[in-house]
Amino acid sequence: LVREEKIANSVNAGYDNTQRGPGLFMIAGVPATGRTIDELERAVRRELAKVAADGVSEEELKQVIAVLESPGFRKYLQLAPELQRVLGQKLVADTQTLVEPKIRALEKTLNTKLNAAVPAAKASSAPKQAASSAKK
Repeated sequence: LVREEKIANSVNAGYDNTQRGPGLFMIAGVPATGRTIDELERAVRRELAKVAADGVSEEELKQVIAVLESPGFRKYLQLAPELQRVLGQKLVADTQTLVEPKIRALEKTLNTKLNAAVPAAKASSAPKQAASSAKK
């Protein structure tokens, strides 16, 4: 779908291997320029149907095993948590000046709307309280 048909820029599949029992298997993809999500979805479903019907070939299994056993992949697995931490810190540092004013503006808007809603809620419950007091 990526290399041969060029329908997608990327397609990934995975699951949460820490979960016990039934879990969620996910497939995600990014359509190539000029392609639609619907086209990509149809292509992914077609490939899944092929795997369900025919299984995977010996060659495909050998390719996966070669990647999983490669020193480069092992090194990636060792470094991935540290890379993710450093990337997260860098992302926060680089975007903090852009994001913080937006967060403050959002908080201000939410506070304004919530404070406006509280008096309205009190006002709408006041007639009910008066009516229930009158019945007693």
